[in-house]
Formats: sequence, structure tokens, C-alpha cells
Amino acid sequence: MVNEIGFNIKKIRNSKNITLQEVSKKSGLSPGYLSKLERNLNSPTIVNLQKICKALDINMTELLSDLAEDKICVKKDERRVIFETESHIKYELTSEGDRNLKGVSMIVDDNSKENLSFMHNTDEFGIIIEGCLEMTVDEIPYILEEGDSIYIKANTEHSFRKLNPGECVSYWTYQGTVNDITKKI
Repeated sequence: MVNEIGFNIKKIRNSKNITLQEVSKKSGLSPGYLSKLERNLNSPTIVNLQKICKALDINMTELLSDLAEDKICVKKDERRVIFETESHIKYELTSEGDRNLKGVSMIVDDNSKENLSFMHNTDEFGIIIEGCLEMTVDEIPYILEEGDSIYIKANTEHSFRKLNPGECVSYWTYQGTVNDITKKI
């Protein structure tokens, strides 16, 4: 799956008639890096993927779910890992295919010590299933424990860090439209 990300970035970029230079300018990443990424000659970091998604005006789930097949039911043991970072964060699809509502599971393992910051172009809703995260939204920290949820408006700066030992598992949903997906094809 990770091997297909570069091809998918190129497909989306071309469908939007955006040049590598434009993505480079908007993302702050070099055209050479982006070109190698589109040819799957290097592996992106989660931070760089977020920059690329912002430059293409899509969210990470849209980028990665475009690689998914169409399923109504996704069993836990059949979830596809769509991205795994060097900082010990794994994203799995909890919904697949051409859906208005998209979902991912974010699993932060015990070795992750980073405080990662993001901004998405869609609203998102998350719920903690296991463990504890500190989410900072608009500079306000929220401690989220098992069963707690959070709603983050589109284009809102937010970050997270794991607070407890062991894995932290959270589920996230994003709303999109069929047009968001078909624009990319």
C-alpha cells in the first residue's frame, strides 16, 4: 500500500492540473523530492504527506482511501495498513471505497514520543478506544482517555502526543463527498 502512495499523489496532482513546482511552492518540499516520491523512489514522512495533502487541498484519508477497494464491512483483522510512520504511528482503514464518510484507526505504540501537528481541510471526529492522548486544538490542551471524543473543525491547527505507557488506539472519521473522490480519478 505504501508503495502506491506516490503514484496516487501524481494521479491526484495531474487530475487537478497542478504542476510539481506548484506543489513544491505550496508545501515547501523540493521538486526533486516530490518527483522521487511520485515515482516511489523514497518514502514520505507523515509530516511531508500532510504538507502535500494541504498543497493539493485534500486530506490524508482522501489520499490513502483512494487506494482502497469498495467494502461495506471491514473486519478488524482485515484492516489494511495505509501508512506507518518511523515515529511508531500506524493508520489503518476502518472504511473502504467510495463513501461520503471515511474512517481510519490511529495506533500510537509505546515507542512514540513525538508531538505531531496537523491541519486538515475537512472536519474530523475522533474517539479514544484505548490509552490516553493529549490533543491540543487552537492552543487549548485536552486530555482524552478511553471513551472520550473530540471534534475538530476544518483548517484548525491541532497536535497530539501519547501520555500513557502501552498503545493508544483512536478512531477518526472525516466527511467527504463522492465528488471529492471522483475529482481525483
